[in-house]
Amino acid sequence: MAETFEIAIKEVLHHEGGFVNHPDDPGGETNFGISKRAFPDVDIKNLTEEKAAEIYKEKYWRKIFGPSLPPALAIHVFDYAVNSGVKRASKTLQRLVKTKPDGVIGLITVEAVGKHYKKDQIKEQMIFIEQYRASRMDFLVGLKTFKTFGKGWTRRVNETHMEAMRNI
Repeated sequence: MAETFEIAIKEVLHHEGGFVNHPDDPGGETNFGISKRAFPDVDIKNLTEEKAAEIYKEKYWRKIFGPSLPPALAIHVFDYAVNSGVKRASKTLQRLVKTKPDGVIGLITVEAVGKHYKKDQIKEQMIFIEQYRASRMDFLVGLKTFKTFGKGWTRRVNETHMEAMRNI
């Protein structure tokens, strides 16, 4: 089985696509989902997929403690972090596991995930992942840009959810 990061990054890159500069996107110039606004020192137009994956691993995967989360959950949290920010994705998880929602995943959050996400109970895992997906959608639907980007975001969340479920 592929490493969880390989599965997660493949899913993210599928959704992020190549170079775009949409006038309604607050990130501005973007390539593979890496925006000029978030990464002003990166040559966005000439960014390679490999370099984008390196950025994602360092700035997103490690910050969400991806290797310490169950694979299905890590895939969802990672995609949410890329799409809406590490802090928001982390707070959503922390609220779900009833820890202080400070937006920084660490050992306390990982331990709480272990208590809520029962490794031997597939039905409960599926419910937990669905709760995370629903919280994510609630946030996206409330954005003022949902009218413009909502169809794509909904497809992305649902496809990520299906990939996550394949990794329970």
